[in-house]
Amino acid sequence: MRVMNELQFSYADIINLYDIREPKSGLLFDNAKKGNLQTEASIFADIRQSELTNYFTADPTVILAWGNAYLISETEKTAIDKVSKLTKKVFTVRGNDNRICHPSPQNHNFKLKWLDNIYEQLRHN
Repeated sequence: MRVMNELQFSYADIINLYDIREPKSGLLFDNAKKGNLQTEASIFADIRQSELTNYFTADPTVILAWGNAYLISETEKTAIDKVSKLTKKVFTVRGNDNRICHPSPQNHNFKLKWLDNIYEQLRHN
């Protein structure tokens, strides 16, 4: 919401890596580790390609931001690949390990750094 307000976006779609609603990400990652996440639980699964493509009818600006959990790295790679083929305007904030950063980490200073970084990228687009 802060990005939309700051840059005067009038509309945004939010696409999660998984359709699973789990407020405690640790539980989601535990299920991923145990292999309990169905491939179809992600809009980035090949079987759901047409559904994903429907979000890209124009050439939208996309901000990738989901955190750096290694247990979801395969879905992350698939998402980056598919989104990059659907639009050229892809932005993200990466950490020192080159992993994609979450937009709202628990550490408030990291959140402010994320916001400053993404504002800078989008303003120079």
